[in-house]
Amino acid sequence: MGKKKSKKGGGKKSGHHISSGEGKQNLEDNESGLCDMMADLFTLCEDETGGVLDDEQDDENQLMTMWNVLKAFDQMDKVICDQQGLPSVGMLEALHNTIADEELFASPPPRPDCPICCLPMSLTYTYQPCCGKDICDGCIYAHKMKANEYNCPFCRHPIARTNDERFKLTKKRMACHDSDAFVMMGGVYYSGTEEIKQDARKAVALWEKAVELGSELAHYYLGVAYANGKGVERDGEKAMYHWRLAAISGIQTARYNLGQASIQSKPRHPRQVRLAVKHFVMGAEAGHDESLAAIRKCYEDCLVDKEVFEKALRAHKWVSDEMSSKDRVAAHKERAELRILGGL
Repeated sequence: MGKKKSKKGGGKKSGHHISSGEGKQNLEDNESGLCDMMADLFTLCEDETGGVLDDEQDDENQLMTMWNVLKAFDQMDKVICDQQGLPSVGMLEALHNTIADEELFASPPPRPDCPICCLPMSLTYTYQPCCGKDICDGCIYAHKMKANEYNCPFCRHPIARTNDERFKLTKKRMACHDSDAFVMMGGVYYSGTEEIKQDARKAVALWEKAVELGSELAHYYLGVAYANGKGVERDGEKAMYHWRLAAISGIQTARYNLGQASIQSKPRHPRQVRLAVKHFVMGAEAGHDESLAAIRKCYEDCLVDKEVFEKALRAHKWVSDEMSSKDRVAAHKERAELRILGGL
């Protein structure tokens, strides 16, 4: 951001002044115009803040001055907009969202590889409580077909045949501070089984422990708990907070939820639509099928251009092909058939 020197004092202000209406239009048309408007805001608010930016100020003082300027602008703009019955610009909130969005929409980390086939991990995989490894469904399917043995494809430990055996193995991994084991056990308590009574509060406690141990996936499940008010008091802001952290780490289902929350907001602001489209495009480019369907719906509703949709479609196909294999396709087909039989 460029620096603008101003002289403190009264008298007639010089320079171009920005009106409330102009501010709304600029912010709505181009969020990056926030920085371009700053020079005008300093002129508009210099008497209210007494803030002066000069070469001698360090970064912290300049940031504080800018914060005061935006705060004064928001106060004056709110009075004007309330009189005219218009929504205020909310420059402080816009600045906060712009800074936060830089991290949220940065390039996600690369997907880990399956430890057996060494292909990028598919979006469907299975946690093995015997060795603590995530194995893609394709490798599990291939091992089952070729070896005809019920053991782990990675460590060859016998596969747990009952839930009780699986829980015992998972608890051993928890004793080793395996964050994925805490996530898995949290899911068991959140839904409940025949052996374990449903206990959403305990599930949340396990996921919080998993977060302490460095699990990104646990942030997603905590977001689900806060969104549904299950095990904790319903809190939309905390749900968004956890989903944002999960999305930054590459959990595409969390990003999809953020997109849905943005596009379903009432009233629907153009900025919320743009945020939703960004989430759906990034999810589709990572191979997430639900995100691709969402961006397709946005295109059908004329919320995005054809070029944006086609770019997301091509990227989705490319990533899906990169993550695809003959065994993964067969595993997906078998899973679909079992789902159909289960519904009969």
